[in-house]
Amino acid sequence: MGDEEGEIPVRLLIADDHALVRQALRGMLEREPDIEIVGEAVNGREAVNLCRALDPNLVLMDLRMPEMDGLEATRAIKQEHTEVDVLMVTMHDNQDYMLEAAKAGAAGYVLKDASRDKLIDAVRGVARRAARSRRRVSSPADPGPAT
Repeated sequence: MGDEEGEIPVRLLIADDHALVRQALRGMLEREPDIEIVGEAVNGREAVNLCRALDPNLVLMDLRMPEMDGLEATRAIKQEHTEVDVLMVTMHDNQDYMLEAAKAGAAGYVLKDASRDKLIDAVRGVARRAARSRRRVSSPADPGPAT
């Protein structure tokens, strides 16, 4: 993901109820030149509100949080901000959770015990897919051959 591809940097919101996890995620990602951490949320409700205020294009969302869990928050974010992608980050390696996350609108799912490189690859992968999708939607239709 770079300027040569004309892609915008990832504006990332981290949502996790554990301060240590948020700090670790921030520490792993904030050194990347194409990733900007725009905020942190301690629960799903705050993540939804911060999406309104901070305009991220990607949310790293914990699955299980108090007040509003990650699945409910993802549904709310996707309903209100279709352009914001959500990457679920969880310790639950469970196919049912993965399916529920996809149904809620999550663009991906990464485990908390993943390596730094896997996490960064997941963030960039979701951002690249979103950028390609936006380009397809915004590119003018082929007018066909000139007559």
